[in-house]
Amino acid sequence: MGSATAAAMSFSSTYAIGRAACMYLYHRSKGEPISKDQIKLAYQQAFTTVKQVADRQQLSKASSKKDCE
Repeated sequence: MGSATAAAMSFSSTYAIGRAACMYLYHRSKGEPISKDQIKLAYQQAFTTVKQVADRQQLSKASSKKDCE
């Protein structure tokens, strides 16, 4: 389970960094200001959302594996 958890965390943080970067670059391309707090919030929201999905999938896979044993 350790490697699955590490993979979920890695995916979640990579996705969240990408979402925060997209928000930053979008606002910069429009010449609009964006605060560090807005970027931080975008990261946190993306991380939380995708981690919940990854956790559900991890639990689903673990349950399926248990059923096969």
